[in-house]
Amino acid sequence: MKRLICICISLILLIFSTSAVAHAADSYLELNGFTFDINENGEATIHDYDGSNTDVTIPEKLLRAPVVYIDHYAFYGLSMTSLDLYKATGLVDIGNCAFYGCSSLTELSIPSNVALSFGAFQGCTGLEVLTIEDGIDLIPEQCFYNCSSLTQIALPDSVKTIGIRAFGECTGLRYAYLSDNIESIADNAFENDNELIIRCERDSYAAQYAKENNIKAEYLYRYLIGDADGDGRVTVFDVTVIQRMIAQLTDDPDGLIQLRGCIAGKKLDITDATLIQRKIAMLEIDYPIGEMTSAYTSAESAFL
Repeated sequence: MKRLICICISLILLIFSTSAVAHAADSYLELNGFTFDINENGEATIHDYDGSNTDVTIPEKLLRAPVVYIDHYAFYGLSMTSLDLYKATGLVDIGNCAFYGCSSLTELSIPSNVALSFGAFQGCTGLEVLTIEDGIDLIPEQCFYNCSSLTQIALPDSVKTIGIRAFGECTGLRYAYLSDNIESIADNAFENDNELIIRCERDSYAAQYAKENNIKAEYLYRYLIGDADGDGRVTVFDVTVIQRMIAQLTDDPDGLIQLRGCIAGKKLDITDATLIQRKIAMLEIDYPIGEMTSAYTSAESAFL
């Protein structure tokens, strides 16, 4: 309701008309803690929330009007612990700083049909898990600025642009998975995210961005499971490479032999060589030897 008071005071100062103030106040409705209005097209915009429920669900409709918009600063600084945007199937836009400072929010999932705006979730310092559905193409300026508890993000293939400071001051951010569909990233999109590693395709825009902005990168590396020598086949030569590695007769400075040849555990050992031999002999095994898989490796390794 503080927002409504501010709106009314502003109207008084601007037009000096008590009748105009009354008219503006009359245009707002309240239901279940939501303050909203309904436009001439029968669509509802949420302007404020002063309910006691910390598990907030944006409703599909308010007084039979589909909820389409969430106004600027509508949920500013509220102590919500969860947010459900999926019931509001007609929601198309979240306004500037709509959820700014909702520091108790720990998980967030954003539907594909919703457009984000400046600072929409800025200062959500407790946010740990972020899911953005495929369909959203823009992460706007400061959208997740100072979401300091985020440790990793995975942006969908639909995202093409990451705006100014979109993930700035996300000081806990360790990994950002970026697709090769991204076309534009602001120079300071990840400002002061000093531990960040960008994981992406080697020849993508994101890879070039990481290089130009001195951000660590790991590139997606595709290989056959068991192909220790990296020749695109699983043969007896892979067994020999593994045996030589175990006997410390072969170096693996980039870790690729370990990556490709390790099958049964976390460290290359004689079991891996034996499994490959059984695969070559066409004996039944429970491991997908010879199947294509992928992993993220250091930038240096991926260029070999």
